[in-house]
Amino acid sequence: MPLSVHYPNGHSIHMNPNNLTTEMKGNTLSIYLQTDLRNEPVLVEMEIVRK
Repeated sequence: MPLSVHYPNGHSIHMNPNNLTTEMKGNTLSIYLQTDLRNEPVLVEMEIVRK
């Protein structure tokens, strides 16, 4: 997954760590954790910018 994800609705998302899968539907951002991370605490830093 790239460091920067640009969505057609005008949002740009920069995430750390950058290996998480995301999906944006309307105003809802879903972050999908890898199977080996589901029972561990995960700190996700993100910056969402509207163009």
